[in-house]
Formats: sequence, structure tokens, C-alpha cells
Amino acid sequence: MFFRKKKLPVVSQHELEAPFESLRDSILAEALKQNSDGIQLVPGAEGTLVYYRLNGEWQEAARLPAHLHRRVVRVFRAAGGLPPARWSGFEVGLIGFETASAGYEAYACFMPTRAGIKIQIRIFDAAGAPAYLSPMELLQLF
Repeated sequence: MFFRKKKLPVVSQHELEAPFESLRDSILAEALKQNSDGIQLVPGAEGTLVYYRLNGEWQEAARLPAHLHRRVVRVFRAAGGLPPARWSGFEVGLIGFETASAGYEAYACFMPTRAGIKIQIRIFDAAGAPAYLSPMELLQLF
């Protein structure tokens, strides 16, 4: 019995990360669409919970499968200028991104927990103001 060697295509690291980069961009875009100024990705046994900060309160927005969490952490870390494959304790990265109408910056904090790396993101507009302030936060400014 003879087997022919089949030449398999070489897949680059970028091609492997592309779907996760798209997921990262979707999470950020959805936060802005909902007037959120914060995002949390909390790992758990059943999956990663995605929360958006709306009107000063955290609200669950989505649940990602648990096996995707490490890859999602990698793309957020890479976007924040941190080494994607290595982490050691609490770290902060700065993510810059744009929409059709404005530019934004997001500070992403990576915090180790027993279940995995928790990500907390705070979004700011180009002027350095939070992307959205709740009515209570607006009152505190005056």
C-alpha cells in the first residue's frame, strides 16, 4: 500500500489570529454602539463572560466558549502593545482604534485570576474623555 505525500499549505500566524482580531474589533465596536465606556472579559468554567458598562453599571452582553479565552487574551494583549504569549501579573496596555466618525483609545488591564486572565477595558475618545458618561457621572463633574 502506497501513500502519496500531500503538500499542505503553510498557515501564517496572522492567518490564525485573523478571526480573533475580528472578534476583538467586534467587541470594541459593539461597546461603542451601545454607548459603553468599559468592557470586561471574565473567564469562567462555562465560558468567558463579556460585560459592557452601560449607564455606570456592568451588564452581561455575551458569552464566549471557554476554549477561546486564551486566544482572545492574546489578540487584546497584542493590540495593547504587550507580548501576546507571555504575561506575568497585572499589566496594562493601550489600544488605539478608529471608527468611521472618531478615534478612540482604550486602556486594557490584564489581571490573573484562578480561572484565567480577566481583561478590563476603559474606552476614551481622542480628547481623553470617557467615551460615555452615565448621568450620575455627569452630575459629579459639576
